[in-house]
Amino acid sequence: RDFSKVHGSVNFDPLGRLIMKGNYYDSLEEDFDRCKRMIETTANLPHFTVITVNSRNFHHAGSSIMQELAFSLSAGVEYLTQLTERGLSVDNIAPAMRFNYSIGPNYFMEMAKIRAARHLWASIVKAYGPSSDDIARMSIHTETASWNITVYDPYVNMLRTTTESMSSVIAGVDSHIVKPFDSA
Repeated sequence: RDFSKVHGSVNFDPLGRLIMKGNYYDSLEEDFDRCKRMIETTANLPHFTVITVNSRNFHHAGSSIMQELAFSLSAGVEYLTQLTERGLSVDNIAPAMRFNYSIGPNYFMEMAKIRAARHLWASIVKAYGPSSDDIARMSIHTETASWNITVYDPYVNMLRTTTESMSSVIAGVDSHIVKPFDSA
């Protein structure tokens, strides 16, 4: 079987759960042990991520672009730290991670956010001593924002999602979701 043809992800984010709900799924120890097992189980799937940093939580809570970057990257560092302490190598952890960002209406700043995230994440991962620069590549998924859509004029939402999607595509994300114009 050619496992390199398998592309996908699992949206497992214990830190995101802690931020949104105030508690882990089980506990800090159990959740990060589960992260370790998931990475080990999917080690033969090079295009499959299991750990997610849901930066969209920060975006939807009203953080600025700089705050969103800072919070998401610090969450990524916490995953790297917790999992390296459990015996995994950065070579195994970083490729198994994906960052989910929401893209807002600020066209050029959203492009800059994605590019800055890639650059900063590469610097962070390189500090952990990966075996190659490819390990430091950030996997990014984006989706159009939900806080700025309107019920009263759904057709204006098409313009908003088009602008947001263009920001994502030009910034070079790995995957993107365009929410329906009438989703509100």
